[in-house]
Amino acid sequence: MSVFANPASIPFACLGVSLLLGLPLRLALDRFRILDQPNQRSSHTRPTARGGGIGIMAAILFGCFLISQFHTERLLWSVPAVCCGVAIVSLIDDVRGLSAAIRFGTHLVGAALLLVLAGFAGDGGIGIHRLQTDFPLVPPVLLVPILLVGVVGYTNSFNFMDGINGIAASQAGITALGMAAIGGTAGHWDSTPVLVSLAVGGASLGFLPHNFPKARMFMGDVGSAPIGMLLAFLVIWICRDHGFHLLIPLALLHANFVLDTAITLVRRIAKGENWLQPHREHFYQRLIRSGKSHAYVTGCEAGLLLVTTGMAVATANRGLAPQGAAVILVLAIWGGFFRYAEKRFQRTQLASVDAKVN
Repeated sequence: MSVFANPASIPFACLGVSLLLGLPLRLALDRFRILDQPNQRSSHTRPTARGGGIGIMAAILFGCFLISQFHTERLLWSVPAVCCGVAIVSLIDDVRGLSAAIRFGTHLVGAALLLVLAGFAGDGGIGIHRLQTDFPLVPPVLLVPILLVGVVGYTNSFNFMDGINGIAASQAGITALGMAAIGGTAGHWDSTPVLVSLAVGGASLGFLPHNFPKARMFMGDVGSAPIGMLLAFLVIWICRDHGFHLLIPLALLHANFVLDTAITLVRRIAKGENWLQPHREHFYQRLIRSGKSHAYVTGCEAGLLLVTTGMAVATANRGLAPQGAAVILVLAIWGGFFRYAEKRFQRTQLASVDAKVN
């Protein structure tokens, strides 16, 4: 029997594929001049290959092929197919640039297709039936729109947060493996969405050496958009198959990117800024602008994510009270980190003003 006939091999196989594809992919991106040119909003100073997400997506597809030895569920191939469609449009955006309307429209269509495929459209679908059972007080007409906004919102959050070396790949790797652990501790290590989570985690971590601590290649929208969409949908997929009582711990794994994006968005709107324009106002970006290195900021966020992942996994099957306590602790952890980033940024800005005056 092949070593790949064991589900436990899936994350390691995907990690290896993603890692090995890195060098030839980078050479190809360099050859075709698919490069991210530095500008005033960039956190890098030299042209860098952009499109490393192609390797991550290829490794995820390889993982799905391995999973197909154990499962024949339709979603196993239809979900990656939708995400690959998003990746193709995103690659065009990386190479030529697309309008925000086209990017958002692609995310919206992709998210809607995923929900339809998972049975969240119309009466009698397994997805909508499970939702109505677990959330009887929420009007059915609102359930699917809430999920749609969640998937599209997180897709864009993940894309926005992919701004410094290693932050997106480490977030994807730890989050995906954390989701697999939550599903596994609930007794479902061999389920399709849990195995896909393992594949996403391994593929994302395999890209990390190419992007951290020194960025030889960027993930690009071709990676950040479909991976963000896949991570968001995996939360729904795991809950659909194993119960929405897992929603809170699964959501806690995404708290960092969601909170950073949401707070930044609200703050920019409150200041009257054009929130559709690119910027460098996320908390992680403010830490970089205060003088901290990419390795420091990514390391801090990865370390805190590991802590919050541990709490989410530990409370996943212990009822609402422990999960509520975990929510408070996770909010406190990320709130404290954001406050630290903001305070340090403000001190740096004041010091810069004083230096100019003097």
